[in-house]
Amino acid sequence: MTYPFISRKAVVTGSGSGLGRAIALGLLKAGHQVLVVDQREPSIAETLSLAQGMGCGERAFGFTIDLTVHDAAMLVMDAADRCLGGVEILVNNAGIGPDTLRKDYFGNPVHFDEISDDMVRLFFNVNGIAPLLLSMHATRRMRKGGWGRIINVTTSNDSMMRPHLIPYGGTKASLESHSAAMAQELEGSGITVNVVVPGGVADTGMVPDALGFDRASLIKPEVMLPPIFWFLTEGTSAPNNKRVLAATWTPQADANNDPAVRPIGWPGVGSKAIIPATRKH
Repeated sequence: MTYPFISRKAVVTGSGSGLGRAIALGLLKAGHQVLVVDQREPSIAETLSLAQGMGCGERAFGFTIDLTVHDAAMLVMDAADRCLGGVEILVNNAGIGPDTLRKDYFGNPVHFDEISDDMVRLFFNVNGIAPLLLSMHATRRMRKGGWGRIINVTTSNDSMMRPHLIPYGGTKASLESHSAAMAQELEGSGITVNVVVPGGVADTGMVPDALGFDRASLIKPEVMLPPIFWFLTEGTSAPNNKRVLAATWTPQADANNDPAVRPIGWPGVGSKAIIPATRKH
């Protein structure tokens, strides 16, 4: 079954560059309204300029904020109310990577006991707490309309548990866990929660030149768009609680049980946990 296109109201965090910019511009090109959220005003201006050049500048709005500040999530959603008239799509893309710890983190690995307390808190605030709070505030608005799409950008499973990527991997794992739980809580509400990852090393600012990669061989940010459009499917057939590897995803992947699509998190882990019986009265 196909559904008519509906122009939706989208908030994309970290959309001043990289994956977020590609996602924001792709949504705009598809006909949606987008609030471009980033902490760097010049980067937002560049994204808005690109939107203008694409002929969709009238549907693009910018909001500058540091997501670690108190009430940031509320302020972002208030901006969405003012600029878009609400929020129907939330893409939690903003994040900080291991390059924040050290630019040449592959060749010169960072041991977890070298990291400062403040740096650990920063990673959790940006990669874990901010997307959870944004999802909470967005869901309250989405419930009123009975429709919503929350899309979270995490990372590859091996990165979550790879040595020398602490605290990056752990904070992305927390977002993965929250995503799985939210998807189950929202089942049947008209609001879905899904996760998308590039599926490998992407050509963004999180991959500094100091790492020595051939940038031509890196995954292009635009690969995020096809699975995101799948997540935006209208009607009851919309995917929920899915985790997609964008680089290898195809429209047939879910039906074909392709490894590019799996449930969020690690279903089955802990399934044999001992649950106490309820007390009989």
